[in-house]
Amino acid sequence: MIHCKIDNFISSIMPFYCISKALGLAPLVIHKNESIINGIKFKTKVILNILYTFMIGSVIICLFVSHIRYFWKQIYPYGTVNFFVADLCSKLSLYGIPFVSVILSVFNKEELSIILQKIHEVDQKLSKKSNIYIKIFIFSILEVFLAICCIMILYEIIVITWGMDPFIFFYYETFTHVITLIVDLQFVNILMYVRYLFNTLNNELYSFVDNHSNENINTILFFKKFTVQNVHNLKTIYKELQEIVELINSYFRWQIVLETSGIFVHLVTTIFNWVLVIEHYFETNENCEVYLYRIYSLFCWIMFYVFKIFVISISGELCINQAHVTLNIIHKLLLNTNLSQETSKCLINFVFYTSCKRLRIKNGIFEIDMTLFHSVFAAALIYVTILFQIE
Repeated sequence: MIHCKIDNFISSIMPFYCISKALGLAPLVIHKNESIINGIKFKTKVILNILYTFMIGSVIICLFVSHIRYFWKQIYPYGTVNFFVADLCSKLSLYGIPFVSVILSVFNKEELSIILQKIHEVDQKLSKKSNIYIKIFIFSILEVFLAICCIMILYEIIVITWGMDPFIFFYYETFTHVITLIVDLQFVNILMYVRYLFNTLNNELYSFVDNHSNENINTILFFKKFTVQNVHNLKTIYKELQEIVELINSYFRWQIVLETSGIFVHLVTTIFNWVLVIEHYFETNENCEVYLYRIYSLFCWIMFYVFKIFVISISGELCINQAHVTLNIIHKLLLNTNLSQETSKCLINFVFYTSCKRLRIKNGIFEIDMTLFHSVFAAALIYVTILFQIE
């Protein structure tokens, strides 16, 4: 009988880690023992893991070539130029994003391992609820199951409403969508746990100051003494969390850029096709029920892409907001007139440090917050309008 003890961050993410590893998106191991790393058996496993990852990438390329080859002969010659360009861009992003994600994971697996280890180290320094790891364990299983079911249901709706043949290409796309979703969930889950660590840090800081007395500065209550050691612990944890965020920015840089671009392309093409189907519905008196089903299926896909970019954007927004709460509490602590001169000086230096080096979640091109969601959605609507003017 296998006994699984869920008592830390690493053990709580094991279901999600195993799924990621099966798709070639995770390191061979998270915790590395020097005696094991230097062994021949481990090095052989590493080589096999790299070959397996490249095999996943090769499968994605083969599926893409097969898909494009069929459409080039059977679909594109009978469509408009706009349809050809939009659909080709859609398929390039659909297969290109998971391919790049899988290949990048070969070169960046060490970096992902470092991120998880650093989160685990910070996690051990903060006091948390005892059942949080069990909740993460259960939630990671549920989210993967729901994500895969969502993709399969959406494609089943397409197959039923459009009746396209052969159906095999829908299952090609299901596979690539699952890989992309796992990458998105990696990014979102890591960010949300970093947010949780910031929240835990804030709760510990609130033990020094009354959270509810912020209407009037003169009525702020200070519950216990804040010492230099407290400031040192605060700075250490905050800097470690900041370093984790920078590593996240570095590791997911290209994946998020490509995913955002892919969502934009899919939104433009899907909204464009959706509006065309609506126009056909009002222009024809035949097969009205079929057109209604098609309108519904395309609307479901639009909501899917909107939800994806919303979740990516809101995860960054929530994480940054929680980090800003930490800074607000520190400013409150500075109002305490009972602080020693040395403690006040340490706090002021820390505030100066955080003011000069603001925490940001970005990928080198744009910041990941709710402005990203608004920008992508607004730009998609503008490009759809341009496509109809060209049409």
